[in-house]
Formats: sequence, structure tokens, C-alpha cells
Amino acid sequence: MQKLRQGKPTTLELYYVRQIKAPFGSASGVTLDYAGEGIDGCAVTFRSMQRRPTALPHEVGHWLGLIHTFEGGCEGPNDFVDDTPPEANGAHGCFEGRRSCPDQNKDGFDPVHNFMTYSPDSCRNEFTRGQVERMHDIWSRSRNPPGFKPSPPLILNQGQLPYYPFPQNYEQGARRCENNQRDGKPAKENDCGSVYWCSNDFWRSDAKQKQYWDAVSCLKDRLPPKAEADIRKLLVRPISL
Repeated sequence: MQKLRQGKPTTLELYYVRQIKAPFGSASGVTLDYAGEGIDGCAVTFRSMQRRPTALPHEVGHWLGLIHTFEGGCEGPNDFVDDTPPEANGAHGCFEGRRSCPDQNKDGFDPVHNFMTYSPDSCRNEFTRGQVERMHDIWSRSRNPPGFKPSPPLILNQGQLPYYPFPQNYEQGARRCENNQRDGKPAKENDCGSVYWCSNDFWRSDAKQKQYWDAVSCLKDRLPPKAEADIRKLLVRPISL
């Protein structure tokens, strides 16, 4: 499927297939993870279009950032959407009035009509307002973010290499570096910032770059000597992608 991939992250690739193998036997649909696998889109079976048509909105919901309403069971953040009630497990029947998390869900019932649970097609027919907002948020931040601006270089010390601070949207910049690395292209230091670039050894992907022993020596070329203690602090800064 990687060879079939066309378009940008804003392009939904939809594959119709004869069969989808799953750990429990077979599935009506599956969502392909762009970030993790280098592929992006949804696949549904031909048969599901007649027998299980809500498989498609379910998978597109995943593609736009939604997870199952029953994710995590009764405890925890569940699906990270406030207006979907807690659900212990996916409803495999259209049980009106089902309350599988009575302690956490005292005033409502399981979302058996939601596209993101496992109810039958005769029952699934809605996304909540919170789910719609989450899909719009994921779309604007991950799939169609505003134009990315690389960091301008800072010359901190005469005779040293330029230092690039974290870009304003450093998650997006780090992702650009990761994607270039995965595709066999040099990761650009001004895309993800010098700290992320050095700490991930991205200089190795570019034969034109000076090669280093480790991330500290890479950053020493860019920061003044007195900043070594700060360099080590920078390198332990967590970066979430």
C-alpha cells in the first residue's frame, strides 16, 4: 500500500479490499497509521459496504483522530472527549439503557449510537459535538497545520556554527525531521532545532555535515563553552510527538 500512496496528509486514501485479517479473525475495516507506518488511509472490505456500512465512518473517525468510546474501560481518560460517556467495552448489541460503568456514569447511558463503539449498524448513527471538535482540532494541528516556518539561525559566538532554537511549532518541525530521516533524506537542522537535531544524531543522515561523537559535542559546536551545563539540561528535555 505504500507504493499506492499519493497526495498529502490532507488526502484520504480509501482502499476497498476483499478481506482484512485481524488477530481475532477478520475485520470490516482498518485505519492505516501515517506516522507509524509511512502509509496513510483507510481500508474497508467490499462486503462491509452492504452488510456493515458504518464501518466507513468508523474508520474515517480514526483517521481524523478519534479512538473508541470504550478505550481504557471505565477508568482513565477514555477517548479524550468529554461528551462521550464512559463505556466498559464495545457494545456488540443495541442495548438502550446499557450502563456498563455505573460508578462513573451515574446520569447517562453507554453511547450505543456512536460510530466509534462496536454497536450494530442499525444502532450506530452519530458523532457527538465533542468528537466533531476533536476531529477539527486534529485536522488543523496534524493534517493541515498553518504554514511551517523554520527557525532563523542565531550566531552566539564568533567562529561557531549557527544555533537553531526550537521552531514555534516544534512538534511539527520534529515530525518533518523524522519523516525526512525515514525517507532517506537529510534532516534539516532549522526544521527541528539544533537540540533535537543533535540529540537524535541527524547529522549522520547528511554526508556533507560534520560528524560527531555524541550530541554534546554536536551542540558544543553551536553554543559557547560556558553553556555546557545548559547543554546537558537541554538534552534531557522531553519532546512529545
